[in-house]
Amino acid sequence: MASSRVGEHPDRQEVRMTVAVLRDGARDSAVRLREKDSPTEVLTGAGLVPGLAEALAATFES
Repeated sequence: MASSRVGEHPDRQEVRMTVAVLRDGARDSAVRLREKDSPTEVLTGAGLVPGLAEALAATFES
């Protein structure tokens, strides 16, 4: 399985991410490498983690 190979790769890096989705459709996200523990090393934008944002948005559907 590919995901197990990724987790064992010697060059792997941990990331931390936050994704927010509002009921009105607004989205935002922030991602940084764990080793870059600095406010200036954070990527931000609505489309950084689209799959997770879609999954969160789906929780608003009834």
